[in-house]
Amino acid sequence: MAQHYICRGNNSGMNLFSSSQSWRRQLKVDASTRYVPDDLTMYVLSRLPVKSVLRFSCLSKSYNSLVSDPTFVKLHLDRSSKNADLTHVYTANNRSATFTVFRLLENSWIITNLPYDPYYQLRDPKDCHYVVGSCNGLLCLYGNSYMYRKTWLRIWNPATKTISEKLGSRYDDFFGIPINMTFGYDYSRDTYKVVYFVPNRSNVRVFSLNENVWRNTQDSPEEAPHDHAMDLVYLSGSVNWLAIRHSSARVYNRDNITIEQFVIISFDMSTETHAKLLPPQGFNEVPYYAPNLRLYSWKHR
Repeated sequence: MAQHYICRGNNSGMNLFSSSQSWRRQLKVDASTRYVPDDLTMYVLSRLPVKSVLRFSCLSKSYNSLVSDPTFVKLHLDRSSKNADLTHVYTANNRSATFTVFRLLENSWIITNLPYDPYYQLRDPKDCHYVVGSCNGLLCLYGNSYMYRKTWLRIWNPATKTISEKLGSRYDDFFGIPINMTFGYDYSRDTYKVVYFVPNRSNVRVFSLNENVWRNTQDSPEEAPHDHAMDLVYLSGSVNWLAIRHSSARVYNRDNITIEQFVIISFDMSTETHAKLLPPQGFNEVPYYAPNLRLYSWKHR
């Protein structure tokens, strides 16, 4: 079975599980007494592609300490995100191909001649078969066991080719396929979170990487993602989904819905509270087919 996912960040993410060792030391250039100032070294390396940065980490312990430090990781991510692009990864038959969405939009023919790049291939999936979402160049993967009714998460960094141990393992409230779930970043607490809307319960659960535990939120909206638009969309610290108010129908039928029933629920990952938003302008009639909430942000080059 083929699988598609989109990773934002132009493969700019650094190692999530970085060392806390201080990089504030002078880095020796050669056997002489010449040194490169700390600030200059950080300035130069933070502007390099992640592949080049990782090569520097192999030169010495000092360079490895610098590029693994959380301060440098954030700086590199902030500067890389200014030139962010969407990278589409297509996987099938244990092979993967990567290409930017910009190239796909500008050159539709490229889909028939996809380049193969083994650098970004996940050779060891660690028993995860679903992609929950992507954020800052990181991918959140999901795995489950129907036999033991157990689920777990892993964080994969395609740029550094590292993957975490199992996170958020649960034995109760079996999730099955990860619908109504997404992955994002909490800016106020400087951590990544997974948000999950529990079907048929109007209950939002949050998993924080800092806490490594699932918990219920105090402010859970009543409006669930409607059955034909179960994907949650992450945007700038918020999780959003399309809902139909006052509707319990399992099958989408435009004849039984009014345009006023459509609403966008926006869940703030920092405050863990929600707000209700109107659909965008131009959404003025009930669609024939069940609508979905999607977001694309790109500019012509």
